Amino acid sequence: MATSNIGTINVNTASKEDLKLIPNVGDKTALAILKLRDEKRSLDIEDLKSISTIPNTVWDPLVDRGVMTFEEGLGVPSLKDTIAQIQELQKVVANKDVQISIKQKEIQSYQQELQVQEQTLKQQFKEQINNRQHKFQSELDDTKTNYETLIKQEEESKKDEIEKMKQKLFDQDQKYTGKMAQMEQKIQQLEEDKLSKQVDKLAPQGIYTARKPQPNKTSDNETSKKHTNSKSNSDSESSDIHGPSPPKMAIFDGKDDWRPFFTQFSHIARRYKWTDEQKLYKLIECLRDKALKYFSSRLASDQTNFKQISAELDERFGKKDLPHIIRRQLQDIKQGPDETIEEFADKIQEMTTDGYPDTPDDCRQTVSIDAFLLGCLNKQAALTAMDKNPPSLDTAVQNMKSALTNQRFILGVKKG
Repeated sequence: MATSNIGTINVNTASKEDLKLIPNVGDKTALAILKLRDEKRSLDIEDLKSISTIPNTVWDPLVDRGVMTFEEGLGVPSLKDTIAQIQELQKVVANKDVQISIKQKEIQSYQQELQVQEQTLKQQFKEQINNRQHKFQSELDDTKTNYETLIKQEEESKKDEIEKMKQKLFDQDQKYTGKMAQMEQKIQQLEEDKLSKQVDKLAPQGIYTARKPQPNKTSDNETSKKHTNSKSNSDSESSDIHGPSPPKMAIFDGKDDWRPFFTQFSHIARRYKWTDEQKLYKLIECLRDKALKYFSSRLASDQTNFKQISAELDERFGKKDLPHIIRRQLQDIKQGPDETIEEFADKIQEMTTDGYPDTPDDCRQTVSIDAFLLGCLNKQAALTAMDKNPPSLDTAVQNMKSALTNQRFILGVKKG
């Protein structure tokens, strides 16, 4: 088609049909130009060269010959182009409707599948829960049965052990009863021998007793001398090392207060007139556990000095708190739920002695009475005991026990 017939076409305002009048521009290229113009609103020759559907060398000659131009302006599309665009849009909308309908059907299908899967999963989950519940209940029943069986076996075992222990205690009791009888006979025999010797001293030559045949005098004298010397040497050694035979000593393991133990130890030592060396040996024999471990950690010079090691043991295992701390503790001390009245009173008396070491006894009594009555669990019984104005802690304990007894008798109170 000649250029004179088509005139100059403005690329920025031409319709699709007008663009197709340009040489070498077909339907596909015209649509590409329109699409590019919709995006950029205004085109130039460089924009046309970027279109890949046509060689970029065709545009310059067309511009040079005046076939096309790139003037700015709002072009009015022709009616034919408008109808064509509307038809194309209708086709696009129809295609979209078809696609939407297809997607809706797919969505409905997916929803139905999901509902089926949901019902299936719910049913499976319910079955799993039921199975686990049955399994758990079965295991629980088995565990309960096993536990009851073990308890029964343990009870039977304990019964057997108790019976064996009872029999063992009975046998020991019989054994000790026999030993006690032998000891009593031996003591009686020793007393009779001692009495016989005293009678011989008071009444020589057998005035009050039948005359016994006299054995060989020389032999008896030598034997008596040897026995006396041996006994004297043995007694001397025992006295030097061990001292007189004391009662069975208590042990001290470091878990309780040192002072009560050492007070008893000191009384026994004075009673049997032990030397410091004998006291040291006896003290070492009484130590156990922590106390013995602490003793073994002392210096060798301290371990051989009774007074020094006693002071160190007192410092380590004696009273733990200072007097002013104990006095504060006395202000809010309370009786324990499982603590008896006597135990609570003993604790009060011990704390009062430690908290008021240099205070007269009557003052300590007043403090201990107040702390005891204020700390008792049964406030009603404590008030009754306090109204009697007890002069000592022992009297306060008796008043408290009397009030508790009256409560149990009249009100049915079980515990103070």
